[in-house]
Amino acid sequence: MSTRKRSGSGTKQPKEKIVYIFESLFRGEDVVRGYNNFWNELFLITPPSLEILDTEIQQLDDLKMCAAKPNIILVVKKCIEMLDSDNPKRVNNSLITLSSLTFALCRKYSVTQETSENYLEYVVAEAEDEIKSLIDKIKVLLSESDESSFYCIKFLLPILITNSCGRNKIMEYIMAANNLFEPLKKILSDPTQRLKYGNDIVILLTLLVNYRKSDRTNPYAVQLSLLDDEFALHGFGQIISTTLFEFIRLQSTNDVTTHNNSWISSFSSIVGNIFLSEEIDGKSQNIRSVVMADHKNDNSLTNLKLCFIVLTCISEDQYANSMMHNLTFQVFLNKAHMRHRKVTSDRFSKPQPLAATLLDLLTEFIVTHLLKKFPMEHYLLCIGIIQRIIIYQKRCRIRLMYPWKSVWTAIISMLKFIMCQEQQLVKKMNIFNLLTKIQAMALRYTLMETNEFKEDAFKVTSSLINILSIVKHFQIKIKEWLIAESLSTPTEEQIMKQIQSNYDLTLKLQDSLDTFERYSEQPHHLFFSSLVKDAILDTRRIVHNDLIKLCSRNRLKCMTQ
Repeated sequence: MSTRKRSGSGTKQPKEKIVYIFESLFRGEDVVRGYNNFWNELFLITPPSLEILDTEIQQLDDLKMCAAKPNIILVVKKCIEMLDSDNPKRVNNSLITLSSLTFALCRKYSVTQETSENYLEYVVAEAEDEIKSLIDKIKVLLSESDESSFYCIKFLLPILITNSCGRNKIMEYIMAANNLFEPLKKILSDPTQRLKYGNDIVILLTLLVNYRKSDRTNPYAVQLSLLDDEFALHGFGQIISTTLFEFIRLQSTNDVTTHNNSWISSFSSIVGNIFLSEEIDGKSQNIRSVVMADHKNDNSLTNLKLCFIVLTCISEDQYANSMMHNLTFQVFLNKAHMRHRKVTSDRFSKPQPLAATLLDLLTEFIVTHLLKKFPMEHYLLCIGIIQRIIIYQKRCRIRLMYPWKSVWTAIISMLKFIMCQEQQLVKKMNIFNLLTKIQAMALRYTLMETNEFKEDAFKVTSSLINILSIVKHFQIKIKEWLIAESLSTPTEEQIMKQIQSNYDLTLKLQDSLDTFERYSEQPHHLFFSSLVKDAILDTRRIVHNDLIKLCSRNRLKCMTQ
């Protein structure tokens, strides 16, 4: 008899009966012959752990897999058939088996997308009717007991993370059936179920709404955009905000630890890390993708771009803008340590409208990302958000009490940086999309006969007419006043007084200054596809751990009964 060693001992532990059964199934053997009640009895036995099932699957080469495929399809069919059982244990065991089997098979074939799709096509071709009915059964089970919902969610996640960005036959049936949104919404609306399954539901909906949305209408995206259920929307927002608050809390704790340089705190940190669980350690690792905390790697820039896109959509919305300008909060913004400014120990800010805090954040980004590897796309989004806030204030005739000098100082610093790095930056990117105040540089490029940015440079020069007029006007007025007063070093207050008393100048009325091109997802299609792939990889790791815990919990439950 084949045996397995028990860890930490010299004795050998026999394999469980269920392991022998699945080994025989994967060898292509007919284990059902002579057993009339085989499947009913099988699903009363606790399924093998994911590690064992995964190990057996990974050991199958192409020849052995061909022999095992008929039995794999048979197991899938019987699992689906068993979902109609009146015995909750059979239902749960069948869902666990489906989840583990799907995860293990798709992990084996995840190296090549094509092979994974061939497997799914094979499953659909051989069990098409059963898989169609599976979606309806999942809907019913999601609406039943908490335990059924739990196992259904743990089954759906492996399906969605197999190949959610490309074509996925089982996903096609989920899309065509279009009947899982209501039970998922119901879970979000229920405080008790939301606490248990909320994170998984948000991940499920995220993957569902992103499935092939660029080449056709996604029914889940449509339903989510039309969702007007206050309880479901509140639940959705609560899950996201809870996750964000947890990250912020961990980041704040991390900052305090970082600034405390005593040997006692260092020793405590080392000892504490020894006893951290994998889950907490994973969260600590995630704290590093925190926006703007580390802007030198691609992952941080990706997260930053996503945040700017979200803020762009918010700043375009009239209702959201109204809330930002009317609601007052006390928000702390962590400022990067820079040589040209003092480190502040004050971790609290004064209460102010959210729009003012947003301007603080955008200003902080402008002054802290002036790098030779200039993140042009991020600066365009950042300046675009500032533009939208100002346009909203102009249209609604709102005067936000804000130190606007800090914004203009940051923008001028950015323009000076671009001027200093002109020769390097212009070879890599179209800097004229960002410039609005530098005439000399723009004139040089408009006069060049061969210049790919000539049209953009011309737009810059034409938009500078008023700025040049203002500068020239006040230069003349101030010079005349200095001569009349016989002064050479006037104070700032004296200069401001002359500016305020000499507003008599004529400017050209510019058109369309209070308009902007509304955000469209299409230019960012590849960016979002990449994000979804990253989300799938992260979720795959989470699902793997969850399935291991699920199998262990189910095994322990059976042993105690």
